[in-house]
Amino acid sequence: MQALSRAGIVHSTMGQSGGYLLTRPAGEISALEVVRAVDGDEPAARSPSLTWPPASTPTATAPP
Repeated sequence: MQALSRAGIVHSTMGQSGGYLLTRPAGEISALEVVRAVDGDEPAARSPSLTWPPASTPTATAPP
């Protein structure tokens, strides 16, 4: 929740009646925005074989 608070998606209130509230209507917050706030912009793992767009696209050829 701290990551969402730092990103400005939620606001926290301490105390007996505290908790978290969205800073704007839920329909204005995208899932991508939440994921980036929690996970960051960099992927957790990278593989050279999973780059996009691919360097070349193999094509099927008929045997001679």
